[in-house]
Amino acid sequence: MKAVAIRVDGKMEEIEASYESIKSALGGWLEIAPTPGAPFVMLCDEEGKLKGKRLNAVATTLANDYRDWDDPIVGDVVLTGLPDREGDHTEYTLEDFAELLK
Repeated sequence: MKAVAIRVDGKMEEIEASYESIKSALGGWLEIAPTPGAPFVMLCDEEGKLKGKRLNAVATTLANDYRDWDDPIVGDVVLTGLPDREGDHTEYTLEDFAELLK
């Protein structure tokens, strides 16, 4: 299963959507960044701000499109698909992200 990593430098890549791969990509504990109504789940490092991670402008702009408050997203983020009936994250690919931008 795939997920999309959005790096602080704006680069995007597909990664394996396992817990270990996502945690490694984020560099810390997983936290869901609230994006109500979005067709994805945005995961970030729970302690990214405390660690002084850099602003992720792409992720911040994307998240702010789905919420009515402005809160900067720092560090790399990972997008997965919405949870299935069992509550497990589903696949989200670069193709899915491209469709979102249309």
